[in-house]
Amino acid sequence: MAAHGPQSSSTQVRSVCSYCGVGCGMVLDIGMGPDGRRTVLKASGDKAHPANFGRLCAKGATTAAMLAAPGRLGTALVRDDRGAEPVPAPVDAAIAETARRLRAIIDEHGPDAFASTSPGR
Repeated sequence: MAAHGPQSSSTQVRSVCSYCGVGCGMVLDIGMGPDGRRTVLKASGDKAHPANFGRLCAKGATTAAMLAAPGRLGTALVRDDRGAEPVPAPVDAAIAETARRLRAIIDEHGPDAFASTSPGR
């Protein structure tokens, strides 16, 4: 999507809401935050998306504020052992390590040893 105009440094990106799993379409206004990093400045419903035709619930509508809330992680964290302190890790490495550990659990204890509550897409 195009930027707002010559006076604005934000761009718009189409995305999908991550809250409940319905998959509502969103348009995120991306710009520079106070720390100089790219950030979501505003979230609105995507009028062209068939799941919600531009409407968002309260959670989807407040996505920008949630993403800017203090205390959010800035990088992935991994524990070397259960009970160890988490240490920062590159996201790709953390995902690969998570997959390795889940595969080891399934290989040792079978497929019923793992379950997830995340909504499917």
